[in-house]
This record gives sequence, C-alpha cells and structure tokens, in this order.
Amino acid sequence: MIKQNFVIVCESAIIEKEGNTLYLLGIFENIYTDVVPAAHPQFAIVTNFKEGVGEHYHKIVIRHYESKNEAGKLEGKINFGSNQKAQYIGRFIGFPFPKFGKYIIEIYVDEILQPINGEINVIRKN
Repeated sequence: MIKQNFVIVCESAIIEKEGNTLYLLGIFENIYTDVVPAAHPQFAIVTNFKEGVGEHYHKIVIRHYESKNEAGKLEGKINFGSNQKAQYIGRFIGFPFPKFGKYIIEIYVDEILQPINGEINVIRKN
C-alpha cells in the first residue's frame, strides 16, 4: 500500500538524476499581496511517497479553504522505482489566487485523497 511521506511548497525544486537527491529552494506557506486576484510568479509543490509499485495517477488540487472552490489543479503520473519510492514536482507559473485566505493543497494518488495536505495562505499586506 502506498504511503505518503510529505508535501512541501517552495519557490523551486529539482531532483538530481545521479543520486536522486531532492533540492528545495525557498520553502514558504504565506503569500503577501495588496489585491486579489494575486498571481504568484512561480512555485513548486513537491510530494514524496514510499511502498509503491509501478505507475500511478497523481493529482494536485489547490482549493480555497472556506469556499471549497477549486483554484487550480495539476495532473500527472508517478513512477515507483525498484526502491519502491516516488517523488513528484508540480510546477506552477503565474498561478492566480482569486481570494484572500487559506488554500488547501490536496494530493491524490489513483483518485484517493492522501492523508497529508499542504497549505498556502494569501494575506493582505496592509
């Protein structure tokens, strides 16, 4: 059974191919802005899993916490190697946050909501 290790929101992330090392730059959870909608220039959502086999459907959904409205999503696949581990980097460019408040980052594998979710807070500057 697939187990989720973590969800991280950061400015940028890469995986080094040789050692499969994950590099994260600028981990954050708050975005400060004067107005909404607010387009954040770029960020990445990194997910990590263990105890899987083969290829699986993967989806990231960003949802406003209070209204439950979906602000956006990213779909793809994760592949578990011989070590039964998989990582996914979802890159978002110019992503629009339509309202102030908390946004929940839901992670799905094969349409099953995973137990660990991320969070981004859009906060009024003044």
